[in-house]
This record gives sequence, C-alpha cells and structure tokens, in this order.
Amino acid sequence: MADWHIIGRGSIGLLWASELCRLNHDVSLIIKNHQGPPIGQLTDLTNTHGVQSQFKVTLGGYDSPAPIHTLLVPLKAYDILPAIEQIKPRLTPQTVIILCHNGMGTVEQVQQLLGVEQPLLFATTTHGAYRLNATHVRHTGLGETKIGRFGPPLKRKLTQTLNKVLDQILTPLSWHEDINAVLWQKLAINCVINPLTATLNVKNGQLADVQHEPTINSLCSEIATIANACGIPFVADELRNNCYKVIKGTANNYSSMHQDVKAGRTTEIDYINGYLLGKARQLCLEAPANEALYQAVKALESTSS
Repeated sequence: MADWHIIGRGSIGLLWASELCRLNHDVSLIIKNHQGPPIGQLTDLTNTHGVQSQFKVTLGGYDSPAPIHTLLVPLKAYDILPAIEQIKPRLTPQTVIILCHNGMGTVEQVQQLLGVEQPLLFATTTHGAYRLNATHVRHTGLGETKIGRFGPPLKRKLTQTLNKVLDQILTPLSWHEDINAVLWQKLAINCVINPLTATLNVKNGQLADVQHEPTINSLCSEIATIANACGIPFVADELRNNCYKVIKGTANNYSSMHQDVKAGRTTEIDYINGYLLGKARQLCLEAPANEALYQAVKALESTSS
C-alpha cells in the first residue's frame, strides 16, 4: 500500500515522486479518468547532470477505496479545491495534506471544506522541473524548498516522521513557523513578474528595461501597502529590489503565466493579483496598477478561450 499519494503527474509532482522513490517510499499517482485497479508504471528522471534513471510508481484513480495517509497536491491553484473535493472520501482526520502551487487563497478554501483541524502544510520550491512526457521528467535546476503548516500543531510522532522524509527531498529544505509570510514574499514577486511578462509577451529579463520601471514601482508600492495592512511587514524599495533580482536571475525564462497565455490555458491570476485585490477590497484600499494588470490578463484569457 502506498504511503504517499500525489495528485496528477505534472513536472513538480513527478520530481517529488522520484525523490520519494529514491528513499524507498511507495508512491501512488492519482490520475484523472483512471479506471480499474492500480497499475505499476516505470517513470524516467533526468537529473541536473543529464544522467537518466528510472523509478516505479503506481497509477490509481480518485475512486479507490484505500485511505490516504499523506497527500501531495502540486496542481494549478484553481485545480486545488476541485481535486480535494473529489478525493475527500479517501481522507481521514489524520491525513496530512501538502499544497504546492503559485499564488494564495487555497488554504482558506481547503480549510473551509475539511475544517481547520485537518493537518495542512504548504510547500514552495524553486527547484526547476520540466515534463518531457507523461513518464519522463527532467530536473532542470537546483533550488530550495520552504515548508510550513497551517492550523494546529501536528502530533509529535507525525512531525518526526515527516521531518525525516521531507528533510531529504528537494534540498535544501527549511521549515518555517510563519509560512504565510514566506508565501506573501513569493506572491508579491509573482504579482509583478507574471502578469507583466504575460501582457507584454516578453521574457522575464526584458522587464529590466527602463520603460517598465514606473509600472514596477507602482505595483511594488501597492503590494507593500496591502501586505502591511494584512500584518505582513513589507518595504516597497526592498520588494522592488527583490523583483529586479529575480528578473535578472531568471532573465532567459518565460514566466508560468506567460506560458499559460501563449498556450491558451487558464492562468493563476485569480490567486495572484486577484488574491491581492481581494485583500485590498476587504481593507478598503485601492490598487489601480494591480487592478489594471489583473483585467489585462483576464482579457487575454477571454480572447484565448
């Protein structure tokens, strides 16, 4: 019986699966439209040195009767709640759920569905992965992973068991008591880079052009104001500097939102700038630069749908 379940077989999910299999864990991938009993499947991993290896996972469906002990949900933000709703019959009050995606807002959705007592973690990673096909993932770049919990503390034995496993996956991995602050830091940068690259149809590095500086300054100022009002200490100049560091460090990359728009897919804008704007409305704050970007991306989505 699998001791880890992962919903889907996207690039990050397959990368996690390869790491878990390396540690001799039994991993089951929960796949849409899978019919019949679980089946084994060999999957290929190409590491950052170009060396290829194989690991074996089990493919299963949502409707399997087997209960789930630990569940990783590395999906697009808008797919999180529908997936949890579908898998809910297999969850127990002790099931540990780990969310992993861009943006914010899903924690509130999951807790509303399952209750605040459900063990819930959030992981964010800068490791890069690219799925070559349904059974082959490439680890494209080393990074770091940050993880923390929402809700009440986990039981001591469960915490020890998780620590032993997670401390060996997608390293270096750090645990954070206030993972919410970590997620806000990532959200803030995504609010700038993702929608700008998507609407301008450019690589990340092109945002360093001086013509984009006024827009970036306005976005950072609004984000810092809203974050501070939410109790997350931000300094606009520091946020701006961090944005430019990421722009420079990922200059040749296309953002995930840019890729989604080009491919005609739904973006995660509702969980990035949309989440920020929701907080602004609750606090009676205005954020015209973020609102304009949000509407621009939604228009692109509408055109491509």
